[in-house]
Amino acid sequence: MQAEKIEQIHRLWDELAAFPAVDMGQALTHFQETVCSLINSTDSYWLGGLRLSDRGQHDLAQGWRPRQIVRLVDTEGRKLARVERFRRLERGNPDISVYANLCGPEQFKITSLHEVIEPEWFDSDYYKLLFEPFGVLDVLYVTVRLGPFAESWFAFERSDRDAPRFNDEDRALLEYCTRPMNWFHRRIALHQGMMMIKDPLTAAEKRVMAQLLSGKTEVQIGEELNLTRSTVHTYSVRICKKLGVRGRTGLTALWLGSAEGTIW
Repeated sequence: MQAEKIEQIHRLWDELAAFPAVDMGQALTHFQETVCSLINSTDSYWLGGLRLSDRGQHDLAQGWRPRQIVRLVDTEGRKLARVERFRRLERGNPDISVYANLCGPEQFKITSLHEVIEPEWFDSDYYKLLFEPFGVLDVLYVTVRLGPFAESWFAFERSDRDAPRFNDEDRALLEYCTRPMNWFHRRIALHQGMMMIKDPLTAAEKRVMAQLLSGKTEVQIGEELNLTRSTVHTYSVRICKKLGVRGRTGLTALWLGSAEGTIW
């Protein structure tokens, strides 16, 4: 790696640490702009995700859903593309460009789009609808596990046809820059209002949440799970508190990716 770029990364770390808590939005923009210049990226976004449930083999995204996304350069077309991407996710058809970047058991993960897709992917309707209109040819993803139910992603896109793929040096620079920055991921997540679940949902809470998301009343849930209505209500309150939402409406909005402030 070039000494000049290493020094630029060191300056970036110092600059980010100096930002006060109230200016974390500016810190995020500064980070994205600086890293884009380091690795010749044309755009970047940060995404915070929560794991709300485990839908098993029927959900390739393993229950993960987007909570917040902040794009360096955003347009109406980008917003519409995110809506379509989420619709496909909810239909149980997430693209490999989404689920291949989940951390899994790892604490830190860095992947590039061209590593996880096959050449024919560029002929798919997914690419032609959600990537090609914006000229995206490759993406470097950094994923950090913030806890058992929260992840933080940075994505850096490239649209340079003269150098369509990120190379090993780009990847090494990004890894060197971001590997010691878990603290920054946590600050951004908190600044964006994305609480991180400290206590995992119990088995009973998961069963109740699944019923809540199905639209059943507390009485109906009690009958289904052989619980009293008051017990179901107690579980509901605990679930919402852990997830940082208000009531069933907030829970449903969070699951659907449409909670206040959520853009996917």
